[in-house]
Amino acid sequence: MRNFHTTRFLLLGVLCVSLGACATPKTQQPAAERDLLIIAESTGFELVPESALERSFLEFILPPEEKDILRSVVLLREGDRVTSAYFVRSFSSPQHFLTLKERTFDLFSSQMSGLIDERVTREGYLPMDIFSFTDPVLGEDRFLFALIGETLYEFHVAPEKENVVQGLLLEVARVS
Repeated sequence: MRNFHTTRFLLLGVLCVSLGACATPKTQQPAAERDLLIIAESTGFELVPESALERSFLEFILPPEEKDILRSVVLLREGDRVTSAYFVRSFSSPQHFLTLKERTFDLFSSQMSGLIDERVTREGYLPMDIFSFTDPVLGEDRFLFALIGETLYEFHVAPEKENVVQGLLLEVARVS
């Protein structure tokens, strides 16, 4: 009788596994954003090292253990600087984004203008949280921060080049 129960248990186990009935349900993983550098190169940008003269806001808010994963690059198109880009991929990026916004508000001068703080959702794209402003006291560029998935981006956008950077961000967020 014991062999009958053991055999029956084994057969039920094999049947359960083969039908997938005992399998743990698969959790849906969020879509990952596409790589900024690959997209930039494939769309005609020239990538050069960051200028030693420029500083990132991110380098001041990241904890020491994450500063070494901060990446940076300058994007050129036809020899003209479009933007300096800084980015970090971390589970903590949403918290870093909130910290960045809080600390940046403290830095604004009375000349700050063009503030954008919004979540962009669009069919076929990952949600993007955007924070952007211009403040001539902080620099001549437009500052644009974007949170897409687990990656936090910082752009120092040359005048009149914001549409180019926004197009690049849309490509990064596009669900492939």
